[in-house]
Amino acid sequence: MDINKKLELLDSFGLDAVLVIPFNRKFSNISAFDFLSDIIVKKFKPSHVIIGYDHHFGHHRGGSSKFLKSFGLKNGFKVEVVGPISDEDVIISSTHIRELIKSGYVRRASFELGWVYGFEAKVVHGSGRGKNMNFPTANFIPVNNNQLIPAHGVYFTRGRINGNNLYGMCNLGIRPTFSEKEFVMEVNFFQNNLDGFYNNIITVEFLERIRDEQKFSNPQALVKQLIIDKKTCLDLLKKYN
Repeated sequence: MDINKKLELLDSFGLDAVLVIPFNRKFSNISAFDFLSDIIVKKFKPSHVIIGYDHHFGHHRGGSSKFLKSFGLKNGFKVEVVGPISDEDVIISSTHIRELIKSGYVRRASFELGWVYGFEAKVVHGSGRGKNMNFPTANFIPVNNNQLIPAHGVYFTRGRINGNNLYGMCNLGIRPTFSEKEFVMEVNFFQNNLDGFYNNIITVEFLERIRDEQKFSNPQALVKQLIIDKKTCLDLLKKYN
């Protein structure tokens, strides 16, 4: 999630203020004591501070919940430590969610996030090969250079553009059937006319993973599989409507 999306989400919670500090070498060398004294106390004058159970801060992770509680006693604020949130035996954390996304388990990742995983992307023209197979696709490129991308494969997706929901399927991978090596992200929206989408920014949401990327013996075999994939997605669509 980029910084603007984070701020938008935080704003929806009704927060009065957010302090964004660029993480650079100078800031990384600030001790836990100086961070609390020069930033937290000086700028916020807190009466109550809440942190996660595994949160550390300051140079070399010197600030722990124990350290913070001791500092709070001397500076007039209370400290509340929030324990881990789990689903059965799985502790829900940002690290675990990132691993789920990188492994392609997007539906589970969305469950743990509490919202459907996706990102903003620019729609661009592709090779045009899909149109010749009656599955016109548009390539998309994440707006953020360091965007976390799900594992290679075929996904049931939803595009959000101008307040409209467009369902379809997308492939993330190298298109091995055509002996290509460059990683591409391409989407086939079930509303076939893609002309109005190019060069627009859309939000691509990954609803469910359909299958691994495969190499087919010829384009005709690929088309047969795409027909099956589309039927699978249309069956899943009933859940999301």
